[in-house]
Amino acid sequence: MLTWGFLKLADGAQEQVEIVGYDPLSLVGAPWKMAKGSARDVRGGPFIILDESAARHVGDVRIGSSWELNDTPVRLIGISRSAKTFTTAPIVFTSYSFSQEVSSDVVWRNSTAFLAVKLRPSAESARVASTLREELKDNDVLSTNDFVKLTVFYWTAETGIGAALCLTALLGLIVGAGVIGQTVFANTMEHIAELATLKAIGASNVDLDTIIFAQAVLDAGAGYCIAAALAILTKPALEQTGVSLALGVPLIGGLLVLILGISVAAAYLSIRRVRRLDPAIVFRS
Repeated sequence: MLTWGFLKLADGAQEQVEIVGYDPLSLVGAPWKMAKGSARDVRGGPFIILDESAARHVGDVRIGSSWELNDTPVRLIGISRSAKTFTTAPIVFTSYSFSQEVSSDVVWRNSTAFLAVKLRPSAESARVASTLREELKDNDVLSTNDFVKLTVFYWTAETGIGAALCLTALLGLIVGAGVIGQTVFANTMEHIAELATLKAIGASNVDLDTIIFAQAVLDAGAGYCIAAALAILTKPALEQTGVSLALGVPLIGGLLVLILGISVAAAYLSIRRVRRLDPAIVFRS
């Protein structure tokens, strides 16, 4: 069961929460990591489990604390760990039966939001999913990876959040490319006489292009190293505020390749200027 609700705090304020109701016996959908208590303790009453990251939203999270969930008194019997959402709304875990009792959405009462299936062996997931799609034509049958991709696509393509983030990243790349291009061009013009001298004594366009490309790559590489170091060093502090950063090797490596490619493209004006350079200006000057 997956629904939304409001948790009334000690000072009378309300905090929107995401309610996850699971079977305490099978533990499918239960918290995957517990800091205190057991995931089985929610059975038999109005008991809930909160994640330790919810403290910044609801205040002091202690075992035995009492709140109201959708105007129903509840008691905290466990604290989970690493259960965060993109919306930063705290997750409240409770039993499947109690989640239906406190559901604010009448449509979901006596209903189930998801059916979670665990396979043994899990390698058969593609075949089982294909079979279920044929039998349950009115339902979506998704593997874990498919569900993740669908969620990512929803937030990035079907909401304004993804567009805003992509626009910010695009503006950053454009501004960065402009700064690198201007820096390399200014440096090229400052040493135009030296470049003309090299061309006069036999340096080819490829040789001069290599010099300019090296300048662009060194500038971009230095900036990338500083930015990557800041991102890695500030990651723990940001995650304390509830913002999770995924800084995997594919992302860091992909950004490096992208930035180096942009820096090389930004050097095009300098290369064009040098290719049209007349070596005779050395003698005229």
